[in-house]
Amino acid sequence: MAPDSDAARSSEINTENPTAEELVARARALIGKGEHVPDDPRMSLTMAASYASLLACKSIERIFYAGGAGGLSLEQEIQRIFRNVQAGRAQFGLNWDVQGTNSGRWALGVDGPAQETTPPL
Repeated sequence: MAPDSDAARSSEINTENPTAEELVARARALIGKGEHVPDDPRMSLTMAASYASLLACKSIERIFYAGGAGGLSLEQEIQRIFRNVQAGRAQFGLNWDVQGTNSGRWALGVDGPAQETTPPL
């Protein structure tokens, strides 16, 4: 199956949607208690949020691509949605590289400060 085939895209979407829903449900269950979230689930939730932003970008890119050249017009709602998703993913706290590095350091017990998760001034 070619990576850009309709079947491949459909397969990815069918896998990603339940994954994203599961991540949101887990986050709500932990955060909704109003208590301190222990390090294990907190790190997991941080990585999940970063991964969810990747899934959102992949999804909107598929939709945008499927819409063809008509979606390029700034008057099209899909253009605004595409930009909003990209802007959301660009938030420093969702940066996959930063969160992945911090998660790896934590999982391996590497001492020292984590990578900063807020943008430099």
